[in-house]
Amino acid sequence: MIPSHFKDRAAQMSPTGARFLEFVERNPDAARPVDVTGFHTDYPVQCWPTFISSAQQQEIARATTSVFRLMRSIPGTIFGDDVAKITDYYQIKPPQLASMLLTPPHGLDIAIGRADLIDSDSGFKCVEINPFGSLGGIETEFMLDIYQHSHAYSRFVAATGLEPKPQRCMLTLFEHVIRATLDGGIASDTVNVAVVSDGDRPAFAGCKDLPQAVFHEALANVGGGARGTLVRCGARDIQERDGDLYCGEVRLHAVWEYLRYKFYPARFVLAFKRGRISYFNTPVSGYFGSKRNLALLSQALDSDLYGEDDRESIRRYIPWTREVTDSEVVFREHRGGLSGLLRSNQRELVLKKGQGYGGDQVFMGESTSAAQWEDAIRMALDEGDWIAQEFFKPRTFAYQWGDEGYAPCKAIWGGFCFGDVFGGTYLRILPDEHEGPINSARGAMTGLVFEA
Repeated sequence: MIPSHFKDRAAQMSPTGARFLEFVERNPDAARPVDVTGFHTDYPVQCWPTFISSAQQQEIARATTSVFRLMRSIPGTIFGDDVAKITDYYQIKPPQLASMLLTPPHGLDIAIGRADLIDSDSGFKCVEINPFGSLGGIETEFMLDIYQHSHAYSRFVAATGLEPKPQRCMLTLFEHVIRATLDGGIASDTVNVAVVSDGDRPAFAGCKDLPQAVFHEALANVGGGARGTLVRCGARDIQERDGDLYCGEVRLHAVWEYLRYKFYPARFVLAFKRGRISYFNTPVSGYFGSKRNLALLSQALDSDLYGEDDRESIRRYIPWTREVTDSEVVFREHRGGLSGLLRSNQRELVLKKGQGYGGDQVFMGESTSAAQWEDAIRMALDEGDWIAQEFFKPRTFAYQWGDEGYAPCKAIWGGFCFGDVFGGTYLRILPDEHEGPINSARGAMTGLVFEA
């Protein structure tokens, strides 16, 4: 039997979630893992769906879009569009590069990204911003077939007659790319998009024709007779001819760098600056991937830089965050040096490398030994690219785990934002007994979210 508090918690997200757990109790085979043979998946798949209500969907959307709107405001609101200050803060080299990159068009208005959210007892909190083209989790749309063939999801839907609404993250992204390219005057009716990936393996290589089908669905949704081609290739396959970019004989109107690492070939940047392509994402967006930006926003809560609505968004969605320096800080009842706070409030804080990725160089006070924590403090003070962030414990939910059964699990909610548009969400799920960050490298499963 699944304890009632898990059903109550699922019901808070959507009554359908509680009904699903009751269904699992009556159908023990639904507590077995899904067979993914023959399906595309780069990560283990959590076969129990996550159901959310429209109200919860709207709250996740507000958290995601608010954080990205604030992130895009940093150059103007915090730095006053002062190129010298921005160059110095982000250590952009050579300095002349910053002036060129920050001069419009800079791409922040159409940038795509993902906010990593914790569902805590205090609501959704953004613990990291990922404004890069390499959007982990965006491919979950291609996992819908796995759910439709699973015992748990397919039999539950058939038994209840429900029609849960899946998160169409990739579809929404393609719609954004097409609209941004048309609205920017780069194309009038034909929009050819290149998805650029690492090495010799094209993006979504195991998905067969699914990316093309979703792209053409997006073209139809945008309307106006828009047509186009989706090309999946490597950066070296794209060449410049008379200021335009081509992949073979296909003239490109948009480039999406779906790369694990920031790349930004000069020919891509120059084509974007000349108005020949829309570019996702430009180098400017990459600078705002530093976790120090959360510190800038958190600290601005105590200033008059932002109006009351923006300060409320900071208060509601961004944890207390500060850059690790020998500065004086106020945190709850503590008033004094930050290094002293880190030592006296270890269990309430997290240390993170500003430019760390994939959960690397993250020290969670509650699961780090005193000796390791002290080493992390010294490293953070010495290196100067670290933040201290308030720790929020994720709420736990019941998910399938093991050969048969379930486990209390915690999750990171990945909320996608495309320009000003919320693009849906997905989950990274890990049993609560696993200490430390929730990421794929530590065995986290990918879960799909349905509005019901």
